[in-house]
Parts: sequence; structure tokens; C-alpha cells
Amino acid sequence: MPEREAIWKHYIKAINEAPDMCSGFFVNIAKGPAIAAPVWLGDDEKEGQEYMDKNMRNFGFAVADDINSLKSYHKVIQRYASGPDGSGSEPAYVYVKGNLIMGKISEELAPVLTKLADEAPSGIECTHVMSLMGGQSSKVPLEGSAVANRSGTFWIISIGKWKKDSAEDRKTAAAWVRKSHEEIYKVTKSDEYAVLPAPNESADTDDGGSVNGVYKPAKESGTYGNNLGRLREIKAKYDPGNVFHLNENILPSGKGSQSG
Repeated sequence: MPEREAIWKHYIKAINEAPDMCSGFFVNIAKGPAIAAPVWLGDDEKEGQEYMDKNMRNFGFAVADDINSLKSYHKVIQRYASGPDGSGSEPAYVYVKGNLIMGKISEELAPVLTKLADEAPSGIECTHVMSLMGGQSSKVPLEGSAVANRSGTFWIISIGKWKKDSAEDRKTAAAWVRKSHEEIYKVTKSDEYAVLPAPNESADTDDGGSVNGVYKPAKESGTYGNNLGRLREIKAKYDPGNVFHLNENILPSGKGSQSG
């Protein structure tokens, strides 16, 4: 779809030039709608509205346009999750992989994402989500939060979703997501977003980023950087049994090696 490629290029240009106070995400559903959900995090509401009017309302023909001042990032996310009528979506299985990108995104990524969407298999809901990161969060000191690596500017998430417990559907979704991850990497030379588990050798046992997946321990040089030792001590104090063990797991100190 050439118009979808043009929309990707327009969005990439807009977010490459976005000020620190602008965040949000762009959702491209293969064989479905494209959803732009910009977020202004500044205190000046008028400035934010002017920026949105100038940069976020000219992506092409809009089926729906409800950019307004919700004054809450969480309400924006909630609205996206529940849908325009509030009915939400049906339960489903998902397979997810992410690419964390440093610096600006090349427009060369637009035709790649468009081609991947065109190749999406039928019966699987295939989606790319581009989320703008960096900005003010990148100015937080490395030891100021658990996650040390705040230099990423964009996060591209590839999602395959299917509705029934089918090994064949899972295999199909995983193949598309993995191909997306690889093709995006070729253009962006991106890192794998660390809160998702590393792929196993077998696609049959790799859970991608599924909610109930088996997550490996965080690596010593990974997501948490030099914070890992301090975080392990905190974990040993408040969660010695490692009850909370999803995402990139922090093992309690004295409970084994964080070899990943």
C-alpha cells in the first residue's frame, strides 16, 4: 500500500523532529487501520495543542480524529486498549519481539515496514507499533531508576496475535514476528528490547514476549547495568522467594548467577 508507506515516512519525519515533550506511539495493523496516538507531556496545554495541530493532523485521510486534551497519559493508553466504544478486545494469544533504536530513524524503514505488513499471513493479526522514547526520561541519571539504559529513542514492537490455541497459528505468528525483527534490525542496527526474553533455539518453545512466557535472568551487562547488584539486594529483602519473576528477572542476591 503506497499510501501506508507515505504515512510511515510522514510519521518518522515528525517524530525525528519532535521536541522532548512529545511522546506517543503509532500503530500499523496489517490489512487494518493505522492509529497515531501522540502524547504531549508538557505543562503548557496550548503549546501542546498547537504542536499536535501542526504536526499530527496531516498524515492523510483520517477515519477518526479525536486529538484533544485528555490530560492523562494513562487515559490515552486505556482508550487505545479498550477501543473507541469501550468494549475492549477478545482474549487472544500473542507473540512479541521489540527493537530498541538509538538515534534517529531512517525513512528507509518505511518501505520495509510496509512490505512486512503486505506479507502478513491471513488469520493472524499482525501489527507494528512504533513508540517514541527518550526525551525527558533520557535525562534521568543512570542510577536514578532500575533501568540503566535510557539512551534509546524509539521502540518498534512487532506483534502477532491469534485467537485460538493452535500450534499452527502460533508458528505462523512467530515466523512473521521474527522476520519483522530481523528486517527492522538490518535497517536500524537496533538492540533487542531487553524486557523481552531472548529467543530459544526452537520456535516451538520460544514464548516471545507473551505474558506467561518463561523469562531468563537479567545479564550482568544488560538492562539494569551497574544497578543490578543493588537491585539484587533489594530483591533479597522484599522478594527472597523470587515470586515476581517475569520480564528480565532480577534474582535475589545469593540465589545464583545472573548469567542470562
